[in-house]
Amino acid sequence: MMTGNPKYLRVAGAAIHLLASASLLCSGIAAAKSPAPIVSTSRGAVEGVVEDDVTVFKGIPVGEAPVGPLRWKDARPVKSWAGVRKADSYAPPCMQTPSPLMGSTKPSEDCLYVNVWTKSADAKAKRPVMVVIYGGGFTAGSASPPQTDGAPLARKDVVVVALPYRVGTLGYMAHPELTKESPHRSSGNYAMSDLVLGLEWVKANAEQFGGDPGKVTIYGCSAGGHMSSYLMTSPPAANLFQRAIPESGAAFMRNALNTNMASLADNERIGLAIQKKLGAASLAEMRAIPAEKIVAAQAAGGEGDIYTMALPSVDGYYIPLEPYEAFAAGKYNKVEMITGWGSNEGGVFKPMWDRISTPASFNKLAGVIAPGNLAAFTAAYPHATDAEARSSAIKFVGDNLFGYHNWKLAQETVRGGEPTWVYHYERHTSSPIFKMLGAGLPENELAGLHCGNDPYNNNMIKAGLWFGEPTESDRKLGETMSDYWVNFARTGNPNGPGVPEWPRYDGTPAGKVLRMNEELSIGTLPSDSRMRMLDDVNKTQRAVAK
Repeated sequence: MMTGNPKYLRVAGAAIHLLASASLLCSGIAAAKSPAPIVSTSRGAVEGVVEDDVTVFKGIPVGEAPVGPLRWKDARPVKSWAGVRKADSYAPPCMQTPSPLMGSTKPSEDCLYVNVWTKSADAKAKRPVMVVIYGGGFTAGSASPPQTDGAPLARKDVVVVALPYRVGTLGYMAHPELTKESPHRSSGNYAMSDLVLGLEWVKANAEQFGGDPGKVTIYGCSAGGHMSSYLMTSPPAANLFQRAIPESGAAFMRNALNTNMASLADNERIGLAIQKKLGAASLAEMRAIPAEKIVAAQAAGGEGDIYTMALPSVDGYYIPLEPYEAFAAGKYNKVEMITGWGSNEGGVFKPMWDRISTPASFNKLAGVIAPGNLAAFTAAYPHATDAEARSSAIKFVGDNLFGYHNWKLAQETVRGGEPTWVYHYERHTSSPIFKMLGAGLPENELAGLHCGNDPYNNNMIKAGLWFGEPTESDRKLGETMSDYWVNFARTGNPNGPGVPEWPRYDGTPAGKVLRMNEELSIGTLPSDSRMRMLDDVNKTQRAVAK
């Protein structure tokens, strides 16, 4: 995401929030319930429910409620409980802006609960474990259905675990006083601490739910992709997963509109601005402020140094280095990886591309973004006419928010010798919510939109907001893509019986990727030359910054 400009972030966050929240209306929760096995976890016994042919354990506590003195503290393991705890209802999502699109579940600070889907809680089954990390622009999202529904993948004989993490100011705010009280002298990235605690829980408990703690795959789209890629650079997450699928989300670009991840000092300044905006005299007062007031202040935004958008940062502990530097130095958790993005990621972010969609405005942008690579930049993004400028503006927003980041991530893992596969999502959408977000796009450009591949990868092919009405082609693609995901979780390779061969990516211009259009095909990356140009721009900007 554009992490250097709060105005862009609020636009992106709002759009992604709408996508994340709207998915909660995609389907009802089928619930033919019957008793489920009781599982003994490391903290106590839980009893789930059977829904159709999948056993679901809902709302298993993993961390103490991060409230009061534990607000803006690293996640702590939940205390043990006696007896058998019912795990038959989903916990609230973490605190975020309330929305009628989220259904009847009210957000809460007490939100550190995992959900588990499995065919059976058989400790001898040793199924691969797929850990889903939700998206939502770092300000929203839910570990519960229908946004995060592990049942379709669980039916393919994997164990799916959905992890919660705090979002927005409550999940990412740094502050000098927080840094001082921290045992590792950093602050912010409390969302990362939630995910690390969740992965530790998976390692300790997966077997009891039929999973193999030595075969853990993390995956997610948008902010979920970002968080997956951050875990790849996080020492506390080392050895907690073996495979990763960051989709439409990572952090590698640096330019005038995207300074990449904030430093700890920058994020502390944001924390002080948040404190001022909240009118609190101390950290203790901030911890006593109702969470709803903090979320409301975050949603209100602001300008300059007084904006209230706390985000992931280079804190020196959970994220010790900017990802670009970590991968360049080989200081990352080396795992097998699938990554990819859409051909038209920027299409749903109209407030961003609309303001640079004339020849004059795009020409001004080019001078700001790529003063040292101007000829190459303008050749890659032609803008002589209004139509050209608009098309290039949409492409640039998508590249700058997502495409380049995942391309660069793939380049680095290939360079490091890790098996890597790349997809490129190009398919037309029938989704009412995507058509609404893409208002102003011609019908033929409603394709390859942000995270539009997600329902296919998760095999969540249902009529609703993600699909106007799923076609047989949609259902077939959902079966194939989810087979790839499950194969990868099982063996570290997406290929297997019944699916087209997907070649490993070699990082060259001739490198083969899986192209997800009306049909699947294998080909080269259509935007490869543009990505390489942006890589040169990135290197130039980093050299200037030094």
